[in-house]
Amino acid sequence: MRKILVLMALGTLCFAATAWAGNQDPIPQGEFAAILASHLNAPPPPGGWTAPEAISFLTSRGIVPESGSFDPGATLNERTMTHMLRIIGLSIYSSQPDALVTYAKAYAVFNRYDDFFRNYNLATKTVGGDTTTHVDTGLAGTDAVSPASPSTP
Repeated sequence: MRKILVLMALGTLCFAATAWAGNQDPIPQGEFAAILASHLNAPPPPGGWTAPEAISFLTSRGIVPESGSFDPGATLNERTMTHMLRIIGLSIYSSQPDALVTYAKAYAVFNRYDDFFRNYNLATKTVGGDTTTHVDTGLAGTDAVSPASPSTP
């Protein structure tokens, strides 16, 4: 019985070490985009968030790396990660901007700011980062519209 328990403990330890080692791999920008999109308060596309779907989704909302576009296969560094997270409102910075972001580090950030991501309201965000003050219905062929009002629909 004791040998079985020792073998089970050693097996668990080996599995944990293997899982930990896999989490120390650098995360590509595309994978990070998929994880970021899955943590935001948005319905996932059919089949879940993939790198191309997430990149398209984030780009449409102006959440992009400092270079202006994603490179799905490129490894993510802390500068790029903090840049994208600052766009959505997290006041964070990196003391080592050129350090590579591992899967473990990315998941640690998402776990640390889980409440922020869970309550992030995409509906109130615009690509330019400003808030809208009017509704453009496209009627009458003009872009000049009056402000929306709660009393005047």
